[in-house]
Amino acid sequence: MIEEFDAALVKELRTLNDVDVFVSRRPDDSYSGKSYLVFLGNSALPGAPKRHRPINSVRDASVYHPFGVFIATTSAQARNAIVSAVRRRVIGFQFNGSGEVEETGEQNAYGETDSVIKPARYTAYLTFQVLLDRII
Repeated sequence: MIEEFDAALVKELRTLNDVDVFVSRRPDDSYSGKSYLVFLGNSALPGAPKRHRPINSVRDASVYHPFGVFIATTSAQARNAIVSAVRRRVIGFQFNGSGEVEETGEQNAYGETDSVIKPARYTAYLTFQVLLDRII
């Protein structure tokens, strides 16, 4: 279920204009000069037992799936525009057997990085989560 959800969300992110989308990492030889984002999937976290546990088995319990999106651009203005576009695409996104994606903000960060990753030195990291039903 997690893999299918991630694939559907990455497909949605790839509809962003003028942004390269990668999963897990950006290969060293892949920089096109455009802004890019990296989808960072995660595993599953159990929900509260009384709210997310079915009566038949814990194997069928709903789980939280946290994930992040790292954004890198050449200007603060472009970064802010992509952050807004990502939020519009991701917050509320639903897939068969999932709840709506919500932004957790637990590890959100913005910054101007050092010159090592020039020219894409303006970055942001956004964190989200979704509740998934494992029996779907």
